[in-house]
Amino acid sequence: MITKRSLLCIIACLYNCALLSKSAITNLPGSRLGDHLISYCKTKWIAYVFDLEYLYNPFDQSDKFALHDLEKNLYNKRVAKKYKKNIRLSKIPNKLHPNALYVSHYGTFIPDINPRSFDNLTITDAHFLDMLKVYLAPRYPMQLIEPPTDKKSIAVHVRKGGGFDPPLLSKSNYTYTKKQQWADKIWPTKFPPISYYIQQIRYIYHYYNNQDLYVFIFTDDQNPLAIVDIFKREIPFSNIEFDCRYGDHAYKNTTLEDFFSIPLFNCLIRPNSGFSVCAHLLGDFEVAISPKSHYWNNTYDTLVIDEVFIDIKKIDK
Repeated sequence: MITKRSLLCIIACLYNCALLSKSAITNLPGSRLGDHLISYCKTKWIAYVFDLEYLYNPFDQSDKFALHDLEKNLYNKRVAKKYKKNIRLSKIPNKLHPNALYVSHYGTFIPDINPRSFDNLTITDAHFLDMLKVYLAPRYPMQLIEPPTDKKSIAVHVRKGGGFDPPLLSKSNYTYTKKQQWADKIWPTKFPPISYYIQQIRYIYHYYNNQDLYVFIFTDDQNPLAIVDIFKREIPFSNIEFDCRYGDHAYKNTTLEDFFSIPLFNCLIRPNSGFSVCAHLLGDFEVAISPKSHYWNNTYDTLVIDEVFIDIKKIDK
């Protein structure tokens, strides 16, 4: 005879089996904030497309984002062992296995997402983007860079490595003790030269028919004022105001504030860096520009960005 207690146990077991027959996905953290965020965004996209349960795997500073409260299902080793298979993804899966835990990361390859890959960014699914903006919102108020409203504003993300990455072949400012490498040789569109930014600021200036501009330099460079000085010299228009953060180690202490500030601007000029790729997802930019292709002028060891992506939102200029 089946007792009430036994019946409840059977029902609980069947319920647990039903839950575990549905596969889930989690993500591996990266190394820097941009890698963490790319990993999270890619994993959330795969979960969204395949209707997978997402298991939140906390990463450095994830507790500063709204997702820390909104993600209800937590990943840990005990949970992972409950799945029949643990499958690390190198690319988006063609088909799903039942009762499997998929593990994505910032390097997981996702084919073209209308019309470009995730790394070069365009996701046109409005529902997913709206959800992402909620989850990647700041968890608490921060002191952000708010651009003026009486002129068009441009957020310019200049990635230099900040001493974390190998030095740049074009400009070696930092001590790097391992076997010599060059960051811009390994990831050329992640570390485009200053000439790329100059060309794109000029493009936006003329796109807006030479209107007044406010241009803020977001950078991990240890001397942002030097970048501002170059821009002022190479783009000598009196109605362009250039600005940046001031103070020692500002590039280290304001990473999150910079990330949340970038989407507040009208326009974005960025490298193919995970940090600004994800900031691009959160913004509603009138003009957004990123590198598409490059070549090296080997005579002068000069990196040239010879083609760019330009996303333009239809507006009344």
